[in-house]
Amino acid sequence: MKVSVLQRERPWLTMVVAVVLLINTLMLGRSFNLYRLPGEADAAATARAGAELVIDHLTRIAESDGLDKNRAMQDTLAVMLFEVNKARTADEVSQSLQRGILEAQTVMAREAENLRREAIVTLLRTQGPVKNLRGKATLTVSREEGREVLVKGPPDMVTPALLRELNGHRALARNFSLINIEIENGQVRAPLPRSLTDRLTSLEQEAATLRLELQALRTQAGHLPLTGAGVRIKVFDAFRGLDAAEIVHDGDVRDIVNELLAAGASGIAVGEQRLIATSSIRCAGPVILVNQRPIVVDPVLIEAVGDSAVLYSSLSLVRASLLTTRGVQVDVVPVRNMTLPAFLPSR
Repeated sequence: MKVSVLQRERPWLTMVVAVVLLINTLMLGRSFNLYRLPGEADAAATARAGAELVIDHLTRIAESDGLDKNRAMQDTLAVMLFEVNKARTADEVSQSLQRGILEAQTVMAREAENLRREAIVTLLRTQGPVKNLRGKATLTVSREEGREVLVKGPPDMVTPALLRELNGHRALARNFSLINIEIENGQVRAPLPRSLTDRLTSLEQEAATLRLELQALRTQAGHLPLTGAGVRIKVFDAFRGLDAAEIVHDGDVRDIVNELLAAGASGIAVGEQRLIATSSIRCAGPVILVNQRPIVVDPVLIEAVGDSAVLYSSLSLVRASLLTTRGVQVDVVPVRNMTLPAFLPSR
């Protein structure tokens, strides 16, 4: 009777209680990172958004340099965007972005130089003194910051009309280093330089790319720290378990690790020991050894970087199996951002 009277006199109270329970349920799920509220993003998504801004900026620079329709530039930016979107962690996004920027700078410089050479050759071919030349001549064309295009060569070829056209051409609007032009019997060509400086620049760019690739490989192999979203797992012995079947064994840890690897984990650490291709997980009496080092048990801590939702769901079967058959409890918590340590070699 009291309940019915309360509901009749205060019908809004039931609604308030229901809303409070709903909010509590939502916040509990959010605290375990089972979903994200609108506007939220994990570290990888934030890094991707920043990388896309950088790519947009590079695209605008390419457009200002007249390279917006250049096939090589378009392909480079497309590959850069693909690699950034394919990356699963903030670290991978950063590495993909660094590699992409280096490649974009190289391609942009090369293609802009090609455009300049083509523009100069095309303009010179229309000049009467050049078309009528019998014999050989050499011109040099350059532009310093804040100055007009400078042309050095036979006076009869460096005409005011030529200078006006060169200064008004879009491809020659920015400063550029010396370009050599060879003219023979009315034929114009701009040979590519093969100087030591050019070779050194090319080798430096190649070395920078190789350093980034090495860093990415070392991270993937476990020899550098890895940061990103993932899951944190704690494996507990059965409550008050004394029997051998009721405690966590090396095989249980390996089963969990294998499930995480199958789910696409980028990196895994067990007991703060980073796993690599040659890592071992084994028991020595009551002690679990990882990389030949004893780790803390009850709980055994396992951390994995990768897609939180996929990693979380991948452990459903093994969690249920361990709990129902042996009472071993496996707690899994999605984490927005974590850092796995680098592999520490044995002494």
